[in-house]
Amino acid sequence: LEESDYNVLASWQGGQDNDAFIEVDDASDKNVVLIAQSGSDNESDITVDDDSDENVVANAQNGSDHDSSIDVDSDSDNNLVAVAQAGSNNTSDVDLDSSSENLVSTTQSAADNFSYVGAFGSDENLVSTTQSGSSNIAVAILLGADENAVVIDQSGDDNIAVSWNGIGSSGNGVVISQAGEFSAATSINAFGASDNGALIAQGSSSFLSFALALVTGDDNGARIIQDGPVNFATVLQSGDGNGAGVTQLGALNLGWVDQSGDGNAAALGQLGVANFNSVVQNGDDNLAIVGQAGLANYAFTRQSGDMNFALVGQVGVGNDSQIRQNGDMDSAAVLQVGTGNTSDIMFMMSAGNSVNVAQFGTGNTSSVLISSANFNLVNVFQAGN
Repeated sequence: LEESDYNVLASWQGGQDNDAFIEVDDASDKNVVLIAQSGSDNESDITVDDDSDENVVANAQNGSDHDSSIDVDSDSDNNLVAVAQAGSNNTSDVDLDSSSENLVSTTQSAADNFSYVGAFGSDENLVSTTQSGSSNIAVAILLGADENAVVIDQSGDDNIAVSWNGIGSSGNGVVISQAGEFSAATSINAFGASDNGALIAQGSSSFLSFALALVTGDDNGARIIQDGPVNFATVLQSGDGNGAGVTQLGALNLGWVDQSGDGNAAALGQLGVANFNSVVQNGDDNLAIVGQAGLANYAFTRQSGDMNFALVGQVGVGNDSQIRQNGDMDSAAVLQVGTGNTSDIMFMMSAGNSVNVAQFGTGNTSSVLISSANFNLVNVFQAGN
């Protein structure tokens, strides 16, 4: 279609090794394009190009080993793009280039499917990928793209989701939701990406969950929620005004946050058996809040910089809190309730520090070491044996 409006194009193919190609070009607006293929080894290619706006493009494939490719290019805006694939070993590729305010939806069912969505210089788009089955992979890449929303929803086992904001992408939001025996999710902001947010949620049906959010830039935020037997979470942030939150519910939880920059804040909450978390902050005005409940809780917090504050709360059996601060105006507060509580706090090369430790239960041990520091306030309260 060239300079054509208000058209309806429909193509249906049944069998094997079929090819379908449709192009909406040269300011063709308000068209409906539909391709349906059943069988195996079919290919579908749809292009919306050159200021073609407000079109509806849909591709449905049923069977196995299908390839679907959709390109929305050159200032083509306000289009609806939908891909639905039922079967296994299917591949979907959607590219947005210099196009804005588009809605892209990809749905894949069964196993061994791959979905890719790329937005390049495209703003204010909504990209949604839904995969049900096992061994599926979803990838979303935003480069020089602003204020886009990316949603990846995977249900099944052995699924992998990757989202990357880079090269001047800002104001984007990423939501990754996974449920299955094994889930791995990664959200990365790098190479000039700023003001982006990421939420990774891995459900109770995930036996083994891995989550990584690498955030680089200004005013970024990362949130990881894991509910399963074995959880691993890592958040790395380098920049200004970043915020990180990790929540883990399971038998074995490992949480780690590493922040370098100004005005960073980190909050970690763990409930289960054998909880371990580590917060490392290097910069100014850092805040770390850690909460653990269960058996064998271990929290390590290290802060180097100015006006750092660490708050650790532990409830259960075998609580251990280690806090290391090296900077100015440091403050630490520890609350432990249970049996076998241990608190170890060390301040070095700082002034005007404040330490508050409260332990309730049996087997309490508190250690405070302040070296090369002046004008310090230390309060330790223990109730029990």
